[in-house]
Amino acid sequence: MTNATRAAIRQLQRGNNLTVTGELDMRTARILGVASEAGYEARPIEVVNPRAERIDRDSIRISLDVHTQGAGWQVFVNRFVTGNTLHVYVRGTPPRYGQGTTTDHRPFTETYDNLPNVTRVIIHGPQRDFTADLQGGGTSIGNPRQIAALALRLVQDYQRDLNVRNNRGQVIFDRRRNISQNQVQILSQMNSLHAAAQLYFQLTSSITDPDAVRGGAGALVRQARLLDRLTKRYTQLTLSSTVRNDWQQLQSEIARINVADADADGDIFR
Repeated sequence: MTNATRAAIRQLQRGNNLTVTGELDMRTARILGVASEAGYEARPIEVVNPRAERIDRDSIRISLDVHTQGAGWQVFVNRFVTGNTLHVYVRGTPPRYGQGTTTDHRPFTETYDNLPNVTRVIIHGPQRDFTADLQGGGTSIGNPRQIAALALRLVQDYQRDLNVRNNRGQVIFDRRRNISQNQVQILSQMNSLHAAAQLYFQLTSSITDPDAVRGGAGALVRQARLLDRLTKRYTQLTLSSTVRNDWQQLQSEIARINVADADADGDIFR
């Protein structure tokens, strides 16, 4: 509790219409996220795949996955603005009685309004912080978990159309069915896209370095662009409605990514 800390607490109390004391009383602790509404001590929880994007002139949306030890946690967010930066802290309170030891995963999304002057968002995690620069139309890594899931579903549905099976990681083709050269090329590119999507998800789940994320995003959108070119080139090849729907959903998700290398602009979906 230095003088600077007390000054910051007084400023927080003043901004939230609390009694200005400079002391960490219970009401102030709740606003800071140090304690829950019920008075229990709040804890930082693991933040995975964080992202932030400006959705209009005044509003910012954050999305992330939270991991907790067991189910039943109450998850809440504390936020404040300093200058042009929005700080977001994700915290939680465990259930009174333990609900297992398996890691529980859940998505978390919130939208904040009346923030026209914010150009930077920092989502603070217990191990690392994620920073998003919202200048120039906003920065978004999209939803890597959803992208990976859709890429897998795309491969599986196309394999099903070709009567191709997977057995313990081994691809088994139906010898009674002829598969064209174009179908093989598309299947191969779908697998490459799926691999890039899995890598992107794993990368964004553990690394927040902008250059690393930019590299993963660039590789992913390039693989998607190659598949898009193949599907448009082979006009005589008819994809099933299921596969077309999978591909459209995946394209829509990838289009939300806005961190790819500017040098690869031609490979980014528009």
